[in-house]
Amino acid sequence: MSRMTLQKRTGVATAVGLSGALTAFAITQASPFFSGDAGFCRCAGAGAFVAGFLLAGGFGKAGAQGWMWAAGTFACATVLGALCAVLFLPLDDFVARLEVPQMALGLLSGLAMGPFYVLEMLTSDLAVLLPWFGSILAIQLLALYLREG
Repeated sequence: MSRMTLQKRTGVATAVGLSGALTAFAITQASPFFSGDAGFCRCAGAGAFVAGFLLAGGFGKAGAQGWMWAAGTFACATVLGALCAVLFLPLDDFVARLEVPQMALGLLSGLAMGPFYVLEMLTSDLAVLLPWFGSILAIQLLALYLREG
């Protein structure tokens, strides 16, 4: 097993970021709250990228324990990515509207509710859970490949 270099870490982070954007897109299709919200998908992808970069070392370990590490790491990346996405949402809104007071209110409420909302969507809608779970498999396989090379 090789060391997780910056290039490999960035590759895993990109895959986790794409997974976050894909999961956010599934949420926009399943929930009327975020229906058609491209900013939500952008921020979720960016938040997931940050989480994936920070937690990339948990992916690509060999054997059954490696798969358990991948699942646990991906669950942690989901929560951390949701927290990061919530931090990015007001920035996205600020750039779109340039309204500072709303940005602060959105940040506070989002930090409290963001991870819980994602968890609720994962446990209540199969169309959200499937791409999320498929991402665990794909990211672990990618990380195994990157660590071997």
